[in-house]
Amino acid sequence: VWPDGTKHWLNMSGEYFAQSGRDWGSIFVINQLELNFYKTGVEITK
Repeated sequence: VWPDGTKHWLNMSGEYFAQSGRDWGSIFVINQLELNFYKTGVEITK
């Protein structure tokens, strides 16, 4: 979730995710209520 309250789909492989310096610890499992709470932002591919 970004500071503006939007969620973003990370459209990339796990390998690319790790190589790009992103942190697996920053991914959280959420429930349906939380999922529906946030607006969907642009898809992230890089």
